[in-house]
Amino acid sequence: PLLVEHAPVLTVGRRGRDEHVIAPPDARARRGIAVIRVERGGEVTYHGPGQLVAYPIVRLRDRGVLLRPFVRALELSMGDVAHRYGVSAEPRPGYPGVWVGLDGPAPRKLGALGLRVERGATYHGIAL
Repeated sequence: PLLVEHAPVLTVGRRGRDEHVIAPPDARARRGIAVIRVERGGEVTYHGPGQLVAYPIVRLRDRGVLLRPFVRALELSMGDVAHRYGVSAEPRPGYPGVWVGLDGPAPRKLGALGLRVERGATYHGIAL
């Protein structure tokens, strides 16, 4: 996998629309945040300094791995990393990524997940 730290950017996936980017253009410009459309699943994800972004480039077909178990493994891995830092984060049924405060009134996303699979290989990845 590739592990990177991005300059401030909002990536907009295939399901994302302009209205999903809620930060106004002038606020984004002041903070130097670009908006880039990408060919992965999902809507809008922020990447920036201090955030771990991992691109696990895996040929699923060659390893005999199915997509759903792979996604689940990525979510559980993000939860494991959070737990090592004393944060309880876990998958939320029906929503990709990992979340905190699932027992409370307003769960919050801690780790995002957006993949694309082309010719059996994964592209894009996770942001924690």
